[in-house]
Amino acid sequence: MSEADADARAGRDAVWIEKYRPQTLDEVVGQEDNVERLQSYVKRRDLPHMLFSGPAGVGKTTCSTAIARELYGENWGDNFLELNASDERGIDVVRDRIKSFARTSFGGVDHRIIFLDEADALCVPPGTEVVTGYPSSPEVKPIEEVQDDGEPIPSVDFETNEIQSDKGKLVDSGVADFFELELEDGRTILASLGHPFFVVGEDGKLVEKELRELSPGDEIADFKDDIGVSRCEACGDWTAGRFCSVECGAREDSELPHHEHYDREEFEPAIVSDGGVQTVETATVRSIGYSHRGEAYNITMEDTPNFMLANGILTHNTSDAQSALRRTMEQFSNNVRFILSCNYSSQIIDPIQSRCAVFRFSPLADEAVEAQVRQIAEEEVIDVTEDGIEALVYVAGGDMRKAINGLQAASMSGDTVTEEAVFEITSTARPEDIREMVDLALDGDFTAARSRLDTLLTEEGIAGGDIIDQLHRTVWEFDLSDAAAVRVLDRVGEADYRITEGASERIQLEALLASLALDGRD
Repeated sequence: MSEADADARAGRDAVWIEKYRPQTLDEVVGQEDNVERLQSYVKRRDLPHMLFSGPAGVGKTTCSTAIARELYGENWGDNFLELNASDERGIDVVRDRIKSFARTSFGGVDHRIIFLDEADALCVPPGTEVVTGYPSSPEVKPIEEVQDDGEPIPSVDFETNEIQSDKGKLVDSGVADFFELELEDGRTILASLGHPFFVVGEDGKLVEKELRELSPGDEIADFKDDIGVSRCEACGDWTAGRFCSVECGAREDSELPHHEHYDREEFEPAIVSDGGVQTVETATVRSIGYSHRGEAYNITMEDTPNFMLANGILTHNTSDAQSALRRTMEQFSNNVRFILSCNYSSQIIDPIQSRCAVFRFSPLADEAVEAQVRQIAEEEVIDVTEDGIEALVYVAGGDMRKAINGLQAASMSGDTVTEEAVFEITSTARPEDIREMVDLALDGDFTAARSRLDTLLTEEGIAGGDIIDQLHRTVWEFDLSDAAAVRVLDRVGEADYRITEGASERIQLEALLASLALDGRD
């Protein structure tokens, strides 16, 4: 192998999103207004706390590292701490590592930078049942029915592992990807990868552990027997009594008043406690797998940052971590500047938002993505067809990271990057295939439209959620009449909502096409 070939191979083996990440603010593309504001701060060497809000792949992390490079030069890594939701999160991180970094200073710099990425990543989906009420008389309800202004919710004291009275309120966490955690006894839990649960440490105390850190065979804290929840004897739903509703109670021959839960004695461990740590039961994890993307919620607690799911599993809320971060921002404002990154600024508590200069990053323009793709292709000496570049821009949808990853992956599959290679490697449907499917449905030919859908789902392996996203993104490019476009968007919205709530993707997509076909025949 020649030296030139070896150098080319080394370049291909590198991760291109890092290899071509802008090193300075001048190199950042597509965010001119934000870059201009940031450059003014850097020029004055006077940074405020900042909140970067926007979708993935639009330059939030890149701008943060570029600021550090321009301020600190070669020593930027010593004065820049990055914490990411993919590896480190939670109240312990906020209290320990951030404070440890904030307390130290060296090199003669005025202040150091802490970059906290994905500061809004902890949540569970709607329909998740949680325990509310008091420990002596618990109730079960879907998380979205928890009161916005707060209500009694039991929590666990971290010092004694005892259940105590507390108060919590609902937090809308936007949208997230959810994974299903199944336990050995058949119980299941849906949560985001960054959502923390608890394991029992060597000293018997509870230790936070994110879903992404759990593996089959791990054991998590289980308070099912302590809080007094069980399956409804009629329908099997979780409840704090024998029956979850009047209707279920009426189906059983029982003397129990169907409109009431069992009356439980005052929580016994709190009465007999000797002040030591109580033993915690655990449940074993059987499997973890992807479930769906959808609406997300959490609960913010007043005292101890945890609450119980209706099946007894203890979980964590985020507000305490954010409150600790707020206090840290106040305490170390003389020598530390925080840059928070999130997809939805509404998920960051108001006291933090009010302390930050807010920068909203929008999806990148197609022209910016195309220019970067062409530049990388030239640097890597890759042949890319014009329709291949158009496909990469379409697949990216304003996400530069997705475009660059798609280009690198497609370049490994052949000598030339073509439209076909891009769509295949990224598991994306061609826009014309989506249009053909919709046109067939609007013409009243449901059978042909359904056949096209089946090809996309089974032969090409495209996820139903991705088809919904593509429909939404490209409906106005179909050259449909306004009335037809409105009908399509209405059906897309309904199907997306039902899929988000857990309905079958195939059934909902077929129902969408059937509805359009019926309209087309009228």
